[in-house]
Amino acid sequence: MELIAARLGVMKAGAALVVVENMLGKERIDYIINDCNAAFSLDDSLIEKTVAYDPLPENEWADPDPHDLAFIVYTSGSTGNPKGAAHEYGVYDYIITGTAPMLEDYSPLFFANIIPESYVGGIYITVGVLYFHGTIHELPLELVRDPEKLLSYVDDHTINDTFMPPTLAGALISTGRLKLSALHVGGEIVSVIYSEDFDVKNIYGPTEFGYPTCIFKLDRAYGNTPVGFPQGDTDIRLLGDDGEISSGQGVLCVKLPFFRGYLHDNNDDSFVLLDGDRYYKTGDLARVDNGSYTILGRADEMLKLNGNRIDPSEVEAALKKGLNINFAAVKQCFRGGISFLSAYIPK
Repeated sequence: MELIAARLGVMKAGAALVVVENMLGKERIDYIINDCNAAFSLDDSLIEKTVAYDPLPENEWADPDPHDLAFIVYTSGSTGNPKGAAHEYGVYDYIITGTAPMLEDYSPLFFANIIPESYVGGIYITVGVLYFHGTIHELPLELVRDPEKLLSYVDDHTINDTFMPPTLAGALISTGRLKLSALHVGGEIVSVIYSEDFDVKNIYGPTEFGYPTCIFKLDRAYGNTPVGFPQGDTDIRLLGDDGEISSGQGVLCVKLPFFRGYLHDNNDDSFVLLDGDRYYKTGDLARVDNGSYTILGRADEMLKLNGNRIDPSEVEAALKKGLNINFAAVKQCFRGGISFLSAYIPK
């Protein structure tokens, strides 16, 4: 509850927010706080002091420029350290537009959020649920990791909407006990998931997007579920192998007017000029069919595992440092429908 209050307070002050959580580990938290040059940390002790103040009058709320810095989300980095994706205030309009097809049709809305608030999904879910007058339940990680307790919580609190990675979604649907109005999945390719008892929607919105960019309402189980149609003013191009815009298949590129890029990184390799405008190159290979997009895989080494985006070179760098070795290789493996990482090091 305090974190959501802090998020709203930062927005009303026109300041920028970076969320860290204990699950990240002290070393990573210290790195992030130092890397973003945080003015101060709003921890438990400071929150106790803030509740003594009177609420900020509405006429004193900030009116930030759409290109003022709004929040930074840290994601996997190839150097062994996380990198900060910086978003501006204008992205909040995109968040509302993108979350509308997720949330506005379900009223009263009781949403169980299992996505960490330090992830971009935690941001747009929280903002969207509050905007559409819903009730948000922030579930602790230990509850999410216990399917029996999670199912009981959904029943006991009349939860009717949630978002989760497809592996967890498939496991809970298979029990026949998941009772919802809508289930949103995403974070990786969605395969063989469907329910006739409630709506299932595939959401596509990586860290750099800052909002749900494409949405697809499933009509059946797919081997590779489409991510669907662009929301709002989303402008997508596919870049072919020849560097030209493709009308069928290529690297998915999105025009992101309020994504600054990565903190302290002046390398523009992640962006490309198309039709005179700057587009972010996702690295996702995609095809388009009648306006609906399907992600086919990656054009680089990036992995998706249980809803987490992982750069294997970051894991390799940590292994080499921690084990004091000169070589390590990491790859994604699959066994019995379970996805996991394997590391290879010298004998």
